[in-house]
Amino acid sequence: MINNNESISKNNEDIINKEKITPPEILEFLTELGKALTSAGTPVIYIQSTLTRISEANGVKSDIIVFPTFIIIKIGEKESEPLTAANQTPGILPLDQVSRIYELIHKAEASEISPLEGTIQLKKILTKKSESNKLKILTGYILFSLGLGMLLIPTPNQFIFSGILEP
Repeated sequence: MINNNESISKNNEDIINKEKITPPEILEFLTELGKALTSAGTPVIYIQSTLTRISEANGVKSDIIVFPTFIIIKIGEKESEPLTAANQTPGILPLDQVSRIYELIHKAEASEISPLEGTIQLKKILTKKSESNKLKILTGYILFSLGLGMLLIPTPNQFIFSGILEP
C-alpha cells in the first residue's frame, strides 16, 4: 500500500521535473526530431501526432503544423510564446538510425528523458556512422523489395522484377 506522503512526494517530484523544462529546450528537441522523422520518410500526420504527444508528456502546450518540407512549432498558450519555423530536407536515413530514433521517441513519450537529453541523443544518432556497409544495406533493400513483391504478386516473374528493379 502506498503511503499518502510517498504519493504526494512523487507528485511534487513530477511537478519539479516539469518546471525544469524550458521552452527553448523542448522547442529545439521537437524541431530536430521533426526534421529527423522527415528524413526517415515518416508521414507528416504521424510526425505531428508524435511531436504533440511528446509535448504533452512534458506538460507543455504546443501548436504544431507539419508539411513535407516545412515545420512550424509554437510552445505555450500565449501569442508571444516561443515559435520556430524550420525547413526540412527530405532524405534517406539508414534503417539502424531510424530504429534508434523510434527508441528515443518511446522514451520521450514516456517522459523517461528530458528534452535536452533527447536533443543530445538525437544528434548522436544522426551523426553516428551507419554500422552497415553499402553492400549490406543494398542487400537488405533488395530482400525487402523481393519480399514485398512476392506478397503482392507471388509469381516467378514478379520475383525477378522485384529484385532487378530495386537498385
